[in-house]
Amino acid sequence: LAALVGSGFAAQLESIDAAGCGIARLPELEPLARCRRLRLAGNQLRNARERLLAWSRRDHLITLDVRGALEPAEVAPTIHVLGGLRDLKLSGIRLAVHAPAIAEALANRPALARVELVGTGLGEYLAMLDQRRAAQTQLVVAAPTMLELDLVSTTLVLVRERNDRWAIEIDREPRYIMFRSAHREYGMTAPLGQLTSALIAGAARNLLHGVGGGACVTMASDIGVDADDRRIRRSDIARISLSPTGVNVTLDSVVDIDA
Repeated sequence: LAALVGSGFAAQLESIDAAGCGIARLPELEPLARCRRLRLAGNQLRNARERLLAWSRRDHLITLDVRGALEPAEVAPTIHVLGGLRDLKLSGIRLAVHAPAIAEALANRPALARVELVGTGLGEYLAMLDQRRAAQTQLVVAAPTMLELDLVSTTLVLVRERNDRWAIEIDREPRYIMFRSAHREYGMTAPLGQLTSALIAGAARNLLHGVGGGACVTMASDIGVDADDRRIRRSDIARISLSPTGVNVTLDSVVDIDA
């Protein structure tokens, strides 16, 4: 992203999609003279409000996607500095503790047409948010029943059948699912709630190469330090691979230790 913003054509960019790119710190945004749509979902941003506040064109931004990307305490202050926002995606950030601050921030943004709040814990505070929001602002707190996952050569569609049972379609055709986690299941549906919640929250995804292709989705991760001051990162991942007979979905955990 820093290379893109520092390039000679940065001033011409109207939309940037940097979701799931492993960005920890935003570069200076001043070169983005025409940018109106910014997608940063799935990154762990530490300086988003600082960079946005320093950006002279910030009030021209109409779409901001920071699903799972901001610290909860940074969300309300970030909303306060963006006066022109119309579409804001905050899914996957646990915001229940900050509900009053979020309500106040929304009340001061009458231009907002849509705010996505799936998996934020704000469902029980919806009445309070409804009272404070502008009349035209739509609050989305319920998860969709259908999700698309772009695998470049193929679009995989997850369809909720009931509760936590999801079917998978490719080219509108239901596919047989081989699901592996602590147990194994085979059939036309599988318990894919953890995966779909991560996708709703803008989880990072990496394409898998090989026969059929697929993707690896990072559903959640925690960073800690052990007794030897080594950083330990534990990630919950889902590997989705395609085969001629169906779709393989494997849920697993990976631990990385930095020496």
